[in-house]
Amino acid sequence: MLKYKGQMTDEQWQKVDLMLSEVIEINYHQNGARLFMDAVVWVVVNHAAWRQMPKQYGAWRSIYIRFYRWSNQKIWHSLAQQFVNDQELGSLLGRIVERCDT
Repeated sequence: MLKYKGQMTDEQWQKVDLMLSEVIEINYHQNGARLFMDAVVWVVVNHAAWRQMPKQYGAWRSIYIRFYRWSNQKIWHSLAQQFVNDQELGSLLGRIVERCDT
C-alpha cells in the first residue's frame, strides 16, 4: 500500500504555513503541523484508510480527529481557496477537500 513516500515540498509548506497562521487562531506549530499535513497528504494521495497510514506520522486516530476538526472548521476549504491559482498545491488541497466532503 505504501505508494506515496514523499511530503509537501519546503516551498509548498512555507506557503501553507503562512496561510495557516492567518486561518488558525491557536499556535498550531506546537502540535507538529507539518507532520500532520504530510500525514493527511499521504492518506489522500494513496486513497488509503487512516489506519493504513505509516507509523512515522503518529497515531492514526489522533491525526484523523485533527483532520475531522479542521474539516468541520472549514480550514481545508479556506486553504484550497487561497491556492486556487497555484496548480500543484491547489490540486493537492482540492483533493484534501474532496476527502473532507465524502
